[in-house]
Amino acid sequence: MIRARTIALAALLAAPAAGQDNEPTGLELFQLFSDCRPVALFVSSEGAEYGLPEESVRLVAESRLRAARLYADSPDSSAGSLYVQVSALNNSFSVSVSYMKFVTDRLGLNGPAITWISPGFGAHGGDGDYIKSTLYDHLDKFLNEYLRVNADACGGPSP
Repeated sequence: MIRARTIALAALLAAPAAGQDNEPTGLELFQLFSDCRPVALFVSSEGAEYGLPEESVRLVAESRLRAARLYADSPDSSAGSLYVQVSALNNSFSVSVSYMKFVTDRLGLNGPAITWISPGFGAHGGDGDYIKSTLYDHLDKFLNEYLRVNADACGGPSP
């Protein structure tokens, strides 16, 4: 009897996961939907002594966005913006990839707001490649989620 209940409970819990599609939730649409418009890129880096000068971080982020066909050569002020920040001090570092877009509040006022963020921090032990690897992970997380939420508008299946 207990075994049958356990199996039934497991089946109920597994059913939504097995039948789930990749449809974005309302929150995800608010955070990342942009009708698949390319994003402006803004970069800040304080990690030159670890091989991560601002230009290097910009090239990494721009390359990822270009590969996904999401880099805006001439940014549209109404489209979203990606902010990439890297900071390294002593033995610690932080990486932040955030998406900002214009939103409308309850009073009908428009303005820019960060709607999605992927922060990270840790110890690097002097290894700039470890920091860069962490940055890649956060950029990939953004791109995967952005493309999934904008899949229909981007003209392809979600990743």
